[in-house]
Amino acid sequence: MISTLTNDEVNGPALCGFYKTKMVRRGPFIPVRIFRLCACSIGGFKEHEHTGLCDRHPLPTAQVNGKHAYIDEVWGKATFLRKISKAAYDYLLADIIWCEKNAPKEPKAAPQKVVNLNEVKPLF
Repeated sequence: MISTLTNDEVNGPALCGFYKTKMVRRGPFIPVRIFRLCACSIGGFKEHEHTGLCDRHPLPTAQVNGKHAYIDEVWGKATFLRKISKAAYDYLLADIIWCEKNAPKEPKAAPQKVVNLNEVKPLF
């Protein structure tokens, strides 16, 4: 199920979860993960996913296309985020990694560029 965020969700704090978005108009979808990392004493001062047992309240962190991104940049474009499942997130991430290695001319290999339909092979 794909759903867009409501105005109340966009104006509120960043919601942890898996999303997809586009870096540019007419570009391919890329995976986005918003989560909270904690470095409290419960986990031995190691970064770990935030749980109810943690003694500190961590700030949200984001990963765009598998790379660290500032949460303000990601959540600022929250109207373009679409909620997806973890399986869909894993698929999008694996597909982009595969395209970067094996098909560098595919649009997913360079998601920051606008797709030029004159350079893409036809689908049929």
